[in-house]
Amino acid sequence: ICVLEYLAGAYRLVYAVIGVNPSKVYPVSGEERKGILEAMLRERGLDNVRVVIWGSLIWRFARSVGARVLCRGIRSWKEDGPAEKHLEGR
Repeated sequence: ICVLEYLAGAYRLVYAVIGVNPSKVYPVSGEERKGILEAMLRERGLDNVRVVIWGSLIWRFARSVGARVLCRGIRSWKEDGPAEKHLEGR
């Protein structure tokens, strides 16, 4: 949420994208995660953050809304770091 607070202050409109893989089963559904995040955003008055659920490659969503900047969250460096490092500067 801290990252979204920062981005909401830096940009006119921010999309918080919840990525879902249709072939996976999650303990908390995308819709439930969306509701939780929207409630947290309302509590903080972050009216310029839109929460969406996306089931494809994230760059396709970014392109579809004309995004000029893409900030990705990672779970941990051990889990996601090597793959994210590969994307650096692209």
